[in-house]
Amino acid sequence: MSLDEAYLDVTLECQNSSATELAEHIRNEIFDLTKLTASAGVAPNKMIAKIASDINKPNGIAVVKPHFAFQFMQPLLLKKIPFIGPVTFKKFSNHNLMTCANVVASEKNI
Repeated sequence: MSLDEAYLDVTLECQNSSATELAEHIRNEIFDLTKLTASAGVAPNKMIAKIASDINKPNGIAVVKPHFAFQFMQPLLLKKIPFIGPVTFKKFSNHNLMTCANVVASEKNI
């Protein structure tokens, strides 16, 4: 997470509306007040929400429903996961592990 990013747990706030609707409302408010665009990721946890928000930058919204989270992560390159930097990614790629699906399918103990 960087200076121009935020994470909101809206579980309690979304009893009568959806997290997607709230994200759209927040994005619209940001634009109306600042004329700046914002991207949003709506997902069952912070990490997947961050990855999802990066997909539709600079001004989009991505929604990953809880039942789809595993499928969403499968084709993802490991270097797209927060905290997997170039050195760690290189170690994985040396073992032909480039995506989450590769790791799930692997029997290697790294």
